[in-house]
Amino acid sequence: MRRALLIAILLLLLAPAALAQGDITVTQNTYQADFPLKIVFRLAASSSSPINQVTLRYRIVGDVASNKVPIADLSPGPAITAEWTWDMRKAYYPPGIEVEYWWETQNEAGSELKTEHVTFVYEDSRYTWSHLSQDNLHLYWYRGGQELGQELFDQMVSAAAKLQQDVGLTALKPIKIYVYGSYEDLHGALEEQAKEWTGGVSFSKRGLILIGISPSNKDWGKRAIAHELSHSIVHQATDNPLGGLPTWLDEGLAMYAEGPMEPEYKAVLDEAIRNNQLISLRALSASFPTDPGQAHLSYAESISVFSFMLERYGKDKVSQLLLVFKRGVHYDDALQEVLGVNTEGLEAQWHQWLGVSVSATPVSGQTPGVPVHTPGPGDSGSSARCLCCGAPVGLVALGALALALLLARGLLVASAA
Repeated sequence: MRRALLIAILLLLLAPAALAQGDITVTQNTYQADFPLKIVFRLAASSSSPINQVTLRYRIVGDVASNKVPIADLSPGPAITAEWTWDMRKAYYPPGIEVEYWWETQNEAGSELKTEHVTFVYEDSRYTWSHLSQDNLHLYWYRGGQELGQELFDQMVSAAAKLQQDVGLTALKPIKIYVYGSYEDLHGALEEQAKEWTGGVSFSKRGLILIGISPSNKDWGKRAIAHELSHSIVHQATDNPLGGLPTWLDEGLAMYAEGPMEPEYKAVLDEAIRNNQLISLRALSASFPTDPGQAHLSYAESISVFSFMLERYGKDKVSQLLLVFKRGVHYDDALQEVLGVNTEGLEAQWHQWLGVSVSATPVSGQTPGVPVHTPGPGDSGSSARCLCCGAPVGLVALGALALALLLARGLLVASAA
């Protein structure tokens, strides 16, 4: 018994020395972002026992999993430095994403130290950004002065209020819009495949929108902000792993957020009615036609159908329909569950509301029935929603369709010098 007591006392006396021998102290923990090329992470640490393992962990805020990077070229010792460069050219991430990182270290004595998590915004540092915010809405801009920024932000707030009041939708998480002062400036922030045609890109998963708006083109810019904000808010409300909304509903909501139907869209719709050339609603459940004229008509029909739904069924039913789509339900099943009609039934009611008897024209190759989710580059953060059609697509595949729709909506407007 006496011997056991002596051993216990000896262990207590030796314990502080062992802890001291295994301590690890971080003396430097920094990052340096060089948009759009790279982010460099640096660590310096010391210990009375040689540090022999250093690992960097990082992730994009919002992602569940983190990336693990063991520092292979570490020189073990009582004082170490570690550095790792994230080459942003290998996998595109847009400006505005939030990056979280931390270090894990271990010495030969077996002691471990994990640093506190550091979070920062990966900014486009080529410009000095101004910022306005309200609740989950954020607008960043650098050209046009305070007056332009305030006008664009007021439109953003107004569009969000319209969606909340009329449809019951609100921004559940932060949505950030970065307004570039010209298309040329914007293109410098996008990956190479987008540079020839893009007027803006929406990364709905990230709550990020990049758009080119020159001061001389602010009227279009205000409508585009409302349109793309709607896509982001709707995405937050209905996102699920099984599928999304029919395109006519997603686009109808976005056009509705812009405000009253513009005269040119009404003219296109009226002409199609007169000539019995409306596109069928089922055809518009998938991607819109690539022909500019047909794309223009697709937008006109979408806002018309959505306006009819809101008037006929009311806010509560439309809100309920969106909640059903959040479950990933088949298009027709969702409509039947909430409105009591399928796609053709809704279309017939809409035609009656228009006051005409027309037969909708099918579009070749457009016969969707079930929402489909196809995992791709965007699941790791690089997918975008086209500024004009709102459909989730990879940037490489977007080309021809986006160009046609941009032309149809007048998005390729030359910016002011």
